[in-house]
Amino acid sequence: MKYLTIAICLVLAGSAFGQTPQTAQAERALAQSQARAHAEMAKSQAELAKGIAAQQAELAPLRGLGQSLSSRAPTDDEALAIAALEGLMAAPPARALPLLKRVLAGQKSDLVKARALFVLSQNDAPEAQTILLDVAKSGSLPLRGEAVRMIGIGGKPAALAALKSMYASEPALREEILSAYLISDRKDALLDLAQNAKDEDFAAIVRTLGAMGAVDELRQLGDAGKHSEELVQAYAISGDLKSLENLARTAKDRAIQLEAIQSIGIVDKPEAAVALSALYRSSGDAEIKEAALQGLMIAGEEKALMALYTNAQNPVEKKAILRTLTLLGGDAAIDAIDAALQGNVP
Repeated sequence: MKYLTIAICLVLAGSAFGQTPQTAQAERALAQSQARAHAEMAKSQAELAKGIAAQQAELAPLRGLGQSLSSRAPTDDEALAIAALEGLMAAPPARALPLLKRVLAGQKSDLVKARALFVLSQNDAPEAQTILLDVAKSGSLPLRGEAVRMIGIGGKPAALAALKSMYASEPALREEILSAYLISDRKDALLDLAQNAKDEDFAAIVRTLGAMGAVDELRQLGDAGKHSEELVQAYAISGDLKSLENLARTAKDRAIQLEAIQSIGIVDKPEAAVALSALYRSSGDAEIKEAALQGLMIAGEEKALMALYTNAQNPVEKKAILRTLTLLGGDAAIDAIDAALQGNVP
């Protein structure tokens, strides 16, 4: 942001020192273009962070049961009850299940009941999964969501399959159902949901697939024509450079095409900078060139930007690339600025 502010101030200062209105207007347009580039970079990075954060949040039940229900420490009575429940982990189902059912039907706190649900998720008896599904369909909403997540941790196919109908009929549990499929690595189930989903539901499912690195499933959605900004971002989060390049060159929707080009910068592969540089050099379209520069800026590719700057023949292009370099603020940018100031422009 510091370099963006400096660039804009320089433009405004230049118009005060004898520039023609036309030149000042052109300079302002360039500064605004770079401001948009910075905003797009922030947006793409925020979306990437959102995808990673979502994945971490969905996996939270694996790191500490009951956290989604309460952040407080258990009371002495709750701690004793939880220790007793953990003792049932190795007990025969015939002995453990009646006790777990009694806890769930009784007056214990949701924090204690959440641990009972975890013990059920580790029990191989079919009745354990039936109990989890019963809790998921009734009771307090937080406990229902916890039961759904425990079905994901248990990973039993029959119980996971039952969540599909719940996704359609229980909007309040959709996030937890996606969590269950993520935890159990059921990309196929998520793909099935995505193929029939619309709008916000589709976006949430696609983000989950992206966090799982479900390249094949995301490509199937793309092949079916279900293009959206969320799908493009999921390609990027999953590292699917090939799909992004394909959209960058063939997408009929202009917004999707430009989003795909910028999102290539999120892919953490050396080939991403190569692809963006090639897109920049091969296109005569100003918007595509700008999107490629934004992608390189998102990737922090000073070396690739410097190569484009050195080889650019058009003064307007040189200026645009230099401004992009300054937004990165690295050594290459400072060297390029120093050379430009001395009139030694490559």
